[in-house]
Amino acid sequence: MGCNSKTQTEVLRGGGGMPFIFKNCFFIRLPVSFWFFCFLAFTPSFSARAQQTYLAPSHASPFEMPSPRASGYGGYHAAYADDFDVFFSNPAVLSKIKKQIALADLTFSLLDFGMVGILLDYVTKKAPLNYMSFLEEGIENGLYLGGPLASGFIGDGWGVGFFNNTRLHIRWVKDEIWRARFSLSQDFFIMGGLGFQIFDLDGLSCDAGFTAKLFQRGSFLQSLYLQELKYVLENMRGDVYETQVGGGVDLGVQLSGEVFQAGLVLKDPFSPALVTGYRNYENYKIHQEMESVLITVTPRLAVGAVFYPPAPDFWSHIITNFLITADFKQLLFFLEENWRNPLLELSAGFEIELTNAFSFRIALNEMYPAAGLGFDAGFLRFDASIYLRELGQGVWETPRLAIDAGLVYRYPR
Repeated sequence: MGCNSKTQTEVLRGGGGMPFIFKNCFFIRLPVSFWFFCFLAFTPSFSARAQQTYLAPSHASPFEMPSPRASGYGGYHAAYADDFDVFFSNPAVLSKIKKQIALADLTFSLLDFGMVGILLDYVTKKAPLNYMSFLEEGIENGLYLGGPLASGFIGDGWGVGFFNNTRLHIRWVKDEIWRARFSLSQDFFIMGGLGFQIFDLDGLSCDAGFTAKLFQRGSFLQSLYLQELKYVLENMRGDVYETQVGGGVDLGVQLSGEVFQAGLVLKDPFSPALVTGYRNYENYKIHQEMESVLITVTPRLAVGAVFYPPAPDFWSHIITNFLITADFKQLLFFLEENWRNPLLELSAGFEIELTNAFSFRIALNEMYPAAGLGFDAGFLRFDASIYLRELGQGVWETPRLAIDAGLVYRYPR
């Protein structure tokens, strides 16, 4: 039995005993031993003595799933979500989302090889179109795969999900087209959240929520020649194999009116991760690590708003949903070691849904355009998007083209 708004209101007014939202949520009622077992299952064994100097990262990158729907209208938003993107946007929205069960999610995200940057220089700076600049600057390829182990439940003010994604990144070494720097990583994470209403006064309401998570990441890095790539993939051999294991929370609030919603979300305020380096994957299997270091996931504070312009009466039966979004995704940018231009944290976009089935999206994100479309058949949803990403710290510095496409299979609603 999940949480319902009526009982949440009764708890807010006072009453004895444990609040209903904690007593009857299955996710919260799971015994501590269960979560301790999950953490142990996610944690590799490690020895107390370091075998070799290991340069660990200072912070862990966020644990998130690629979303072709979100990337089509500017990325995850601090004030809006109506599906499983809520785990990566604002947990306060859990109090409003209708019941859904996701059985599988498969998403592809492809990052281009640098041609867009060369073409932009040719168009904007009138630079000569020199194909050999690929070798001078280095070429990059990226492939992200979300799922297929991605399923969960949301509804009645709470939700829980299990996710995995795979990231493959290749950067070709300058002046050596047949030699590349190759990295492969695999993420697994469990997330569960709770959303509840704080007040509702004459059409103005306020909700809050939190999300808890456990995560593990395994990755290895290899410098190799192209003909060695198949051998590396088959044998999982790298120069360094690294694991990151930990947990954390996200916190969020949302203010809702008749035609708008505003949100504030703090992601990973304290999400520690134990990073362990190994000489190679074989040493990982026999638990011979070089060194273990405790780091944290980079905290992020985002603010955003979404507006729902009313559709003309003549089109109301065709336009079933229309929203405009605006976000600033990292108010704590100045805390990062190599922080980016704050303009890259701005995003704005819109989504229009026709007959509860077809969706079209346009956005400006990281100062680049984005576009997407979707089709919702009830039990199956397809989304695709195309957009530009900024891999550098400045505006229009290192643009890369990205294409996302994904399928979500849901229990019939």
